[in-house]
Amino acid sequence: MKEGRQAINYYALANKRILTIIKGDKKRTRYDWEEGCPFKCLISKDGKTEGFKIKTLINNHTCAEAFF
Repeated sequence: MKEGRQAINYYALANKRILTIIKGDKKRTRYDWEEGCPFKCLISKDGKTEGFKIKTLINNHTCAEAFF
């Protein structure tokens, strides 16, 4: 899961957004942006390989960029 969290953090930096972890444990993590922004992402550990899967991705942003 470390790789999955790192990938989402890189995504947030590349898209100039502030990331919030809503819920997280060793097998899964749910991310959200600012309140009112429809972006949602749920990643979980893949049971077949050592990697991770993106289970849910709603890639619409209505929030403003955080970094300039």
